[in-house]
Amino acid sequence: MADISYIENHYGVTSHEILAQTRNVVCSANIEIIKRIIKAIDPCVDFKIYVLPTQEGSYQDIIKIVTANRITAVCAIGALLLAFLTFKSSLKFNDLDEANQQLEFMKHIKTMGLSYDDLPTDSMKKIYNDIFLQKEKAKRYKALLNDKDVKNDINIANDSEFNQIHKTEVKRNEFAEFIIEPESEKLEPTYKLHKVRIDSPIITLDSNAQWKTKDLHTKKPISFYLEDKNFKADFLSDKYPLKKTSGDDTMVVYIEYERKLKDEEEIITRRNAVEVYQINEHLIKEIPEGLEFNNKNLRKNPNQISIDDFMSGEVN
Repeated sequence: MADISYIENHYGVTSHEILAQTRNVVCSANIEIIKRIIKAIDPCVDFKIYVLPTQEGSYQDIIKIVTANRITAVCAIGALLLAFLTFKSSLKFNDLDEANQQLEFMKHIKTMGLSYDDLPTDSMKKIYNDIFLQKEKAKRYKALLNDKDVKNDINIANDSEFNQIHKTEVKRNEFAEFIIEPESEKLEPTYKLHKVRIDSPIITLDSNAQWKTKDLHTKKPISFYLEDKNFKADFLSDKYPLKKTSGDDTMVVYIEYERKLKDEEEIITRRNAVEVYQINEHLIKEIPEGLEFNNKNLRKNPNQISIDDFMSGEVN
């Protein structure tokens, strides 16, 4: 069963029309921001986003969000979107005091009725620290500011029955305050499924050290931070013990690649294992369809590779 929620965006124009450029930029930015927020809450959740026909009255967009019911905080999507769009830090985005910036944002989220227990702190930090999101936000407010017919920016989060949960309004004279473009060139993360041999596991819950592994398909070493907290707790409780024999310990993990541009070159800044699907013979959860395999340097067409092939290693 899917979870459904709706976002209304009222542009505050007095007529039933709006400049195509304004509408396209703002609607596109809203959709991109929603996608990133969902991924911050649950990187592996299945979701779809629809744009519904405009309604009577002043011009507005209605976005329908459909997520698989595995997401733990679907009610938070609209609240986080509205909180992000209306957050104004008293500090510069590139200020060295990053911890205080994040604290300000988290306090602002509470004004949307969310407590720190509603979703992981890491998710809120990901949303705030995402340069891509900051640029999308600046882009949408620039478009609104450049359209003299737009008097305000009203956003409403509704539940599946279209009952209003949250509402925010930004006046035209405030638009410029939200146009903050970060200097850093952080790129959108990418995700790949890997089957790896474990060379050096980390056996403490709070450790920030990387797991050392070797990709069984490319035969190349790969290190990552284990961010699947449920698996980490089970692993440390010995629910999934490593082999006591000389055989290899293996894992199937879904890795998030954090990236940035430096001198026009793409650089991987961090690898995070956001989901562990299998360790040795223990299948922890089914692998969703549509995940991208790590098939670099493989001779077989990636479109011809099945999950069974990937798991068995028969992909050459």
